[in-house]
Amino acid sequence: MACMATGASAKVVREIVILTARYLLPKEKLEVPDMKWFTDLRGSLGVEAELYTYMKIAAAQDILQLGFDETEINGQSTLNIWLKIQTSNNEEEICFLSTAEFLEGGTADQVVDHIEKKFVQAQAGFEKVRAVLKGLMLKNCPLRKMVFFYHGLEL
Repeated sequence: MACMATGASAKVVREIVILTARYLLPKEKLEVPDMKWFTDLRGSLGVEAELYTYMKIAAAQDILQLGFDETEINGQSTLNIWLKIQTSNNEEEICFLSTAEFLEGGTADQVVDHIEKKFVQAQAGFEKVRAVLKGLMLKNCPLRKMVFFYHGLEL
């Protein structure tokens, strides 16, 4: 279901699920939801995936590196943003904040503006999760790195 947040259409995602199930589970009878299910849940699955990413970043021992890549796909500027974190197990992991996200423009200033907006969005999303989960979140996500730093701006 993670591919629903990548920009693939609901139809394509459903077809991928069907083909993957046929290949990986040839003897299983799998009931794949109809198109409406994929269409309706597309947004909420993307939001849920983003929030899990924010929680993983917040629980990290350290944020080691920020990376981004701006490119054009069929003339449309897109942006990938990722963070390299050190987990509580001292392992390094890449967390994607956005993939193939559309940009209003591809100039340096527009890319910087988009990245800053994404970090503000990440912090706001994390704060909402924190408010809803209250004490439970503190047990599951110790908030070692709750604040994002970018361009000297504390978000």
